[in-house]
Amino acid sequence: MRIINDRSTGGRASAVLSPRGGQEWHLDSASVEDALSVIAADAVDIVSGAREGRMALCASPTCRAAFFDTSRGATRRWCEMNTCGNREKKARFLANKRQGPSRAD
Repeated sequence: MRIINDRSTGGRASAVLSPRGGQEWHLDSASVEDALSVIAADAVDIVSGAREGRMALCASPTCRAAFFDTSRGATRRWCEMNTCGNREKKARFLANKRQGPSRAD
C-alpha cells in the first residue's frame, strides 16, 4: 500500500476532463515518475473499489496479461478481442474444421 501511495503522489500527472466528459491524464513530462503516478492512481481506484470491475488474466496460454474486466457479469476472457481473443477463436474454429462435420445418428 505504501508503494502505491508513494507512486501516486510522486509524479506531476493530473486528471482532467476530456471534451466528451470523461477523464484523461495530463502529464507534465515524459518522466517515469509521471507514468507511475497514473498507474498508481488507477490502482488506488481499483483496490479501493471506486471502479466497478475485477482484475483478470487473459485466457490465452501465450499471453496471460492482466486486465481490468468491466464487462457485464465480469465474463471477459481475453485482454484484447482484436489480438488474443481473435487468435483463440480462430484456433478453435480451425481445430473444429479439421475434425470434420459431426455425424448425428
